[in-house]
Amino acid sequence: MNKELPLDGLRRKAYLAYHHDGILDMLIGATIIGFGLWRISGNIIFSSLSWLGFTIYYGLKRTITIPRFGFVRFSETQRKAQVSIVIGLMILLIMAVGGLLFFSRPDQIPPTVQIFMRKFHEFVMSGIGALSMILFGLLFGIKRLIGYGVFMLATLWIAIQLGWPGGITLVALGCLITLVGFALLIRFMRRYPLLPVEPGNAS
Repeated sequence: MNKELPLDGLRRKAYLAYHHDGILDMLIGATIIGFGLWRISGNIIFSSLSWLGFTIYYGLKRTITIPRFGFVRFSETQRKAQVSIVIGLMILLIMAVGGLLFFSRPDQIPPTVQIFMRKFHEFVMSGIGALSMILFGLLFGIKRLIGYGVFMLATLWIAIQLGWPGGITLVALGCLITLVGFALLIRFMRRYPLLPVEPGNAS
């Protein structure tokens, strides 16, 4: 009986290995740290700079991942990426509309909701981010994103119950995820050393 791994299984293993370089984890961690520093300092530049890290995601892939793992094109990933962009835009739109309604028509919002939002708005926004991680983890099949989201939701709930400062909690969460990403990157670089460059392809 043929016991070879099916092609779909091989593609699945290659897909997961390709995304175990820790780059995405470090960028997510940096974003959370930036948001936390914004809440601590009140300077929005920290949040803006952290989100800008995602603009170099593919550059880091080309510099670190592809020279070691090779170039891999996953057609299903491209379709899911398009879906994730649409979902991300919908989430941003919902947050923008919600924020507009909250600040423009506060009289139409129950006082208890107003008090909660003013006191815990960073937790609410972070909770939306955690749910987004869970959603994208389910969509792309990257289980650690689901773990990050669940752990973040649990930590935020504990922080609210114990009265921990939101900004400090977020910085701690971001540092933890960044360290996990750094550990994954080191393991990836050891597991997949640089591919030898053929003389004809050397620049």
